Amino acid sequence: MTFQTKIIEIKTTLLTKETPVDVKHLTESNGIFVSIPYFQINAINVHLHCSNRSIRLRQLESLLPNIPKERCILGGDFNDRTERFSLRDFLSCSKALGPTTIYGSCIDDILYTPDVKIESPKVVRKRFGLMDHYPIIATVV
Repeated sequence: MTFQTKIIEIKTTLLTKETPVDVKHLTESNGIFVSIPYFQINAINVHLHCSNRSIRLRQLESLLPNIPKERCILGGDFNDRTERFSLRDFLSCSKALGPTTIYGSCIDDILYTPDVKIESPKVVRKRFGLMDHYPIIATVV
């Protein structure tokens, strides 16, 4: 008997008190899509390519058709400043938060559509093992 395992490199986490449904792995953009009907919200976590900007742009092009235009959160490791991407429908948490890595860059973000209310976004400036990124947390209400 042979078992196959797919390793998905996603550095983000979605914590919710309700069970997500419609979970999809978005292979081309290295992302995960989940829908949480109880809160009437969709969330996408991404980890874009770290060293090649043209690959990151292709990953986002692949991702755009999967992003709902309403009640959506898009978060993760963009490996670039999010304002460099064409994501005009989204507001950004990180603009007021400062660096999200130990190197002083801001390449992680939580983006959200204007119909989502976000409270208390912050960067948790604590090291977790060998990670070079700080987690960003926010409460969706």
